[in-house]
Amino acid sequence: MKTQPNILVVDDEQGPRESLKMILRNDYLIFTAKNGWEALDIIHYETIDLVTLDLKMPGMQGTELLKEIRDFNSDIEVIIITGCGTLKTATEAIRSGVSDYILKPFDVAEMRSVIKRSIEKKSLNKKQKILISELENILLEEKKNQDDILTSEKNNTVVLIDLIRETLKYSIHNKFQRDDTYYLEFIKVLANTLEGQDRYTRGHSDRVNYYSNLIAQKLLFTSHEIEELQIAAFLHDIGKLGIAKDILVKEDELTDTERHILRQHPEKGVELIGPLRVSPNIIAAVRNHHESFDGSGYPDHLKGEEIPMLARIIAVADTVDAMKSERPYRKDLSMDEIKGEFKRASGIQFDPMLIKIILQILDEEKNFIS
Repeated sequence: MKTQPNILVVDDEQGPRESLKMILRNDYLIFTAKNGWEALDIIHYETIDLVTLDLKMPGMQGTELLKEIRDFNSDIEVIIITGCGTLKTATEAIRSGVSDYILKPFDVAEMRSVIKRSIEKKSLNKKQKILISELENILLEEKKNQDDILTSEKNNTVVLIDLIRETLKYSIHNKFQRDDTYYLEFIKVLANTLEGQDRYTRGHSDRVNYYSNLIAQKLLFTSHEIEELQIAAFLHDIGKLGIAKDILVKEDELTDTERHILRQHPEKGVELIGPLRVSPNIIAAVRNHHESFDGSGYPDHLKGEEIPMLARIIAVADTVDAMKSERPYRKDLSMDEIKGEFKRASGIQFDPMLIKIILQILDEEKNFIS
């Protein structure tokens, strides 16, 4: 019976491999690999919970190995440990959903803390997936017994609220509380677990949070404002859990009924996060992140500055990731296409002030990566 989490240390240098093995061996079962091919062999034959990964290695680079790990098992936590960190590699790591990004030489106490937090996150993730699997079985039974899709969706929401309440109770038991540093991590894991069911949206909330933070920094947000924005970014699409998967991934044009159901996800999201007792600012951001600056959005048809600032920011960040990501019905857009779409939608769908900021951020990102 497995009693210790399994950690794989991947580094072409013996010194860092042995150091991490010595630091962690009392609490974890440690495997080591000096290159990507050795690492893949171990991952295929052993149940690995977490990988610490050096980026710069001969042969298969760390970024290539990270992609292989994600394709094989997206549940494996990955921590990047590198001595050659750049904005480009950090950005790629964030977009790939790594648990953390640490520069060499690392602090021993920090390393232990990061690994412990990542293992705890994985444990919570597993618990949530079990709950979600149970939920899907319930929804499947409902679908068999319901002829009216709207009635079925209404009943599903009741089940979903119970699911979130049960998950929250588990989280509080494990000190994932509102006043604890783990609270945001719980929110993040919850969002990632829900998104993990669909390869097209996996890591979406992480990336929305990333771009939202960049915008907030340009606006000189306070730490409290940034914290609320982060929570809202991770929770903004949680209402989609109450939407049938065949609607979310449909490649053809939605019917009027399906479009009506999909547009209910901001309101469903507000229902679901009620048990989390989040602030009114977060509630408003989740409810109104699909409002348009000209008043043509939903669900409340707010206009201009009537739309809460957090919702306006998330709307922009959400669209950046949507345009940068492949979808069942189209490929990702080029940087020039993305900028062109934003310029056309300025003052119509989006706040013109925020469009100026995101265009600046995209230019900066392009210059660093090129």
